[in-house]
Amino acid sequence: MKTLIRKIKKTREAGSALLATLMVMVGLSLLSLAFVAVTETESTISTNERDYAQTHAVAEAGARVAMEWFQSPQWANTQGILPPNNNALKTRRTLTLPGTYAGYYKEAGGLLFDKPFKPLQNDRFYGDEDHADVIINATTCAAAGVPTFLTTFNQKLFADTNDGEIIDIRVYAPPMTGASLLSGFYNEGVRYGVATIKVTAARYSGTSPRRLIAQRWVKIVVAEWPFPGPQGPVQSNANISTGGAVGVHWGRMTAERDMYIKRPLVGLPWYDAWDSLHFENGYYTPGQNSLGQAEAVVGFENQYDWFGRILGKDLEDLWYEARAKGNITNSAATAVPHPFKFNSTAQNIVNTPDVGYSNWFQYQNHDDGPPGDYKLVIFPKIDYEFWKNISQAASTTNSNVHYLKWVSADNFTDGTRTLKFAQWVNAGRSTDPAKPGFYFFDTQNGLNPQGPGAPGILTPAISVNSGDDGSVFEMKGFIYLNAERFGTTGIRGPGGWYNYPGEPYRDIGYRHVDTTLATPDYDGLQCEPGKTCSNNGKHDYQDINNNGRLDIFLAQRNVTDPGGATTSRWVPVPWISGCTPGFNGVAGANCSEPHEPFLNLIYPLTACCDGGGSPNPIRVGWEDPNAPVTQTPTEMDDAGNPIPCVAGTPPDPNCTHNGYNVDGPLVENFGNQPNTKPILDGILYNEGSFDTTGNAAYFGSILINGDIDVTGTPEVWFDECLLKGCWQDKFKELPRVYATSIETDQ
Repeated sequence: MKTLIRKIKKTREAGSALLATLMVMVGLSLLSLAFVAVTETESTISTNERDYAQTHAVAEAGARVAMEWFQSPQWANTQGILPPNNNALKTRRTLTLPGTYAGYYKEAGGLLFDKPFKPLQNDRFYGDEDHADVIINATTCAAAGVPTFLTTFNQKLFADTNDGEIIDIRVYAPPMTGASLLSGFYNEGVRYGVATIKVTAARYSGTSPRRLIAQRWVKIVVAEWPFPGPQGPVQSNANISTGGAVGVHWGRMTAERDMYIKRPLVGLPWYDAWDSLHFENGYYTPGQNSLGQAEAVVGFENQYDWFGRILGKDLEDLWYEARAKGNITNSAATAVPHPFKFNSTAQNIVNTPDVGYSNWFQYQNHDDGPPGDYKLVIFPKIDYEFWKNISQAASTTNSNVHYLKWVSADNFTDGTRTLKFAQWVNAGRSTDPAKPGFYFFDTQNGLNPQGPGAPGILTPAISVNSGDDGSVFEMKGFIYLNAERFGTTGIRGPGGWYNYPGEPYRDIGYRHVDTTLATPDYDGLQCEPGKTCSNNGKHDYQDINNNGRLDIFLAQRNVTDPGGATTSRWVPVPWISGCTPGFNGVAGANCSEPHEPFLNLIYPLTACCDGGGSPNPIRVGWEDPNAPVTQTPTEMDDAGNPIPCVAGTPPDPNCTHNGYNVDGPLVENFGNQPNTKPILDGILYNEGSFDTTGNAAYFGSILINGDIDVTGTPEVWFDECLLKGCWQDKFKELPRVYATSIETDQ
């Protein structure tokens, strides 16, 4: 019995162990299944995260490349990744404020996203996201006749589109305030940028059908790259003393305080601080202005045929002005705002000092016109924090933007290399030259030096000489310094070609012709219907014969100076009903096309000067069209060489001629001596002061927050492109736009 009981107990114990084992095995299996499920979930999450991250990277890459459409559309077009300028890719915009407008973006032609970015409605973006001005997807590309554009775009960008591809690109209005959104388009308002770029990317699996597994978008707001707005070749936020006979040419010299001028220049006569010679008076007809209106009987500037006063004169500099908030010493014994006022028909405009220096203005601390003897002197606002931030942000994406920290003396670092100032910026170096760009040289302690009590400490003075980086030296682009003082000795530039300013014109509009009439005639307008030509900052004309240029026909006419002298001059013949516009020598031509009045200039072959010499004079007037007319190139090829003039009729528009030239001729250097080769082609700003004991030449603009105390004989020649908006086009390396914000759908 005991044996039986023991056997039963053993059997029961074995059964319990088996049951326990089975339960453990089931538990472990369930736990294993749970781990498998968790692992699969984690794997799915990881895969989804990978897909979304890769798709986001694809969208961001596409957005940054789309940003390059604005940066360099020519490059993008060459690479085959710029959309064609086809209206099928665009949305027709309709605006009602401030005036009625309907049309497509860049409808007038050219490359999409190219400059200009403003001010015309044709060049701006107005749509919201759903009514984007430009929409690029499979549907619109097919309608535009480029069904494979996005395929090519993706293949150019990505080695494997299985990781994602761009499926939609939209370009529309930037963020705006104070705007009203009507039917999908923003009317009026203040713009915060040029455009918004939204790029959507997707990732698919399979081939037919394709299954969407991830989709992401990225938005970038781009703004036009800002540059300081110089008004002339030399501007100081303090005092200017040109004791060393500094030469300032082709633009405005301004001082926020006092100015001393040792070497003035004779230019166009000025009536007051707002107005120079009204040469539209007598331009076509004695007793009338170029708009066909009778000259006023009141107002010295409007009573006479001033056109006759300027023709045939040789002037030193038609663009030069000197303006100070304080006084201009050595100018006059009396403290009047306009020491040499042009206010008498008996005055000889080339007399000095008399009216020849009527381009001097002092005590210009407020506005009282126009007309008036006071026009406020304004130094460009150059904000340290803004330019520092933009240099730091853009230097990571643009190799031609540099943020440089001070190390010691005139040594600076970008975090990788430490070089002397001259070595950073010298584009004239024969080996591995610096590229044109934006160079921001920070203060000693990296703090703001502007404003009262500002903690920023300026770096020690920088004086560039041949021992720094050789005797050949040139800065190109925008150089921002925070040095106590800047100067140079014993250096010269590598030489090159530089444009004179274009020919002066009066921005007053022109007599418009209605060519839709059976017999075309003037219609009383001063521009094309619905447009503004007066005071719009460019020379306007009516292209009646549709040849893409302004045709000027000349004839001799007796022109009377307001002082009474009469001479025979070649002058433009006005359009009249039934005439045929064209240049002299063109078959049947006998009149000019309607245009804003301008002064044709006979430029010298060299500008000169060296060491305080006077510039070569410029003659005002048209040349005999029956004799060889002076032709000098105004355009350069991609290699930087002048494009030779092509003889013939009509004349080569890229050379000086008897028509209007928006750019003056090219000159090589500014004289015959080595030191007349410019060491600057661009803008130089220094938070401290400026001095040079040498005689270097500069081309562009020098902006100084402190005093300008020149003891040498430097020459500064203004680059008119800084006013006309073509400056950045000279330096393809400089950015056109930058990203102000980046947004994703995360």
